[in-house]
Amino acid sequence: MKKFGVHYTNTLNLHPIRQNEECQAVKEVLLKLNEGYQKRDPKLAGGYLDLFVGDDSVYLLGTASGELCSGVDEVKDLLESDWEYWGDAAFDLDKAIIKVDGDMAWFATPGTVKYNFEHVQERYDGYVDFAKEKAKDESLSASERVALINWAMALTYHQKDEPSRDYFCPMRFSGVMVKENETWKIAQGKFSMPKGVFADQRLESGTEFVEEFASEKQALAKHNSETMKEQVETLIHAFAAKCVGNPDPTLKLVDEFFTKEQTTHVISPDTEWFVGHEAIATFLKECECSSLKLDTQSAITTTREDKTWITLNGTVKQTIPQEEVARRALEALQEISSSEKPSQDKLYHLHRQVAYALKEASHGEEYTCPIRMSAVISTCDGKHKFEQMHLSYPFYWIFEGKLDSIK
Repeated sequence: MKKFGVHYTNTLNLHPIRQNEECQAVKEVLLKLNEGYQKRDPKLAGGYLDLFVGDDSVYLLGTASGELCSGVDEVKDLLESDWEYWGDAAFDLDKAIIKVDGDMAWFATPGTVKYNFEHVQERYDGYVDFAKEKAKDESLSASERVALINWAMALTYHQKDEPSRDYFCPMRFSGVMVKENETWKIAQGKFSMPKGVFADQRLESGTEFVEEFASEKQALAKHNSETMKEQVETLIHAFAAKCVGNPDPTLKLVDEFFTKEQTTHVISPDTEWFVGHEAIATFLKECECSSLKLDTQSAITTTREDKTWITLNGTVKQTIPQEEVARRALEALQEISSSEKPSQDKLYHLHRQVAYALKEASHGEEYTCPIRMSAVISTCDGKHKFEQMHLSYPFYWIFEGKLDSIK
């Protein structure tokens, strides 16, 4: 939700928050799940289901559209799929944010996903097939097809010196746990990865993304079994109306919507995390989108005593003239050219930035991007406020070099 057309360095500055024994017990559950993601053996997925609430209320949201898994069986399917096809995922639990309140806890941890790319014939055959397929895609104009193929080739074809290359891309996992028989269980979880230069999906760039967005909305509504409280719905819509697009968000405004806990935070769709009121005010000030529309009617809502956790989707809208996209690209080119990178790397990053600008400009000046929100909401002195907010765009394209490696 910060400036489109800018590629952010994948760094994260999170300071450890002092945690008690209950927080450590929550962390142990995450350590166990992390063990499964490290082993990556789909046959063992069933052995990790005791980490989750054992009924149809449990759900996980993966990084991509269509990855809403509800109920124990679908959670098992997601674990099996991740461990067979995803990269090597690892949580950085030393930087986890954990808050325990009675028999409920919420958490957020950064992490990485390691992707490996090699010089093998099948890889290049796949890129050729991609170009052939997109060249015939009648849902896109000719200029859109050319720009998309050029962008994909810019990311993939630059010659690399090493025959096998590992990329460590940032990943985030947040969620809610509840205590059952003195044991912490994951009730809800969300994985996400930050955007590259632009969000991967844009509704102006073809019917495929429009259909995926509608399908996810239907899946959310199908899983939901609880009516959202009027006060929660009011909070969500008021946040979108009063905070997003506000050029001067004050601490008083932040206090209206967020609790004053040490752990209160927002995970942005970019690489940054914002912990505490001053940081959240910075996030809102840097937020560039003209409107945020969230669909509370299809949201998954769970209420437990004075806490509510939600998962929903919506759209971010903004208008960026083509000349502005080009101007931002030129600014990035100047920065890249003046960097300390080797010239070979500079050429790649220069080409990537230009290819992104051409691809996005080919779709016009209106940007409508699907976005997902998961959040934990508390009742404080009769008022509903956010404890945690996790915003992300669906992750779609897996190309070498789309995100810079953080190692």
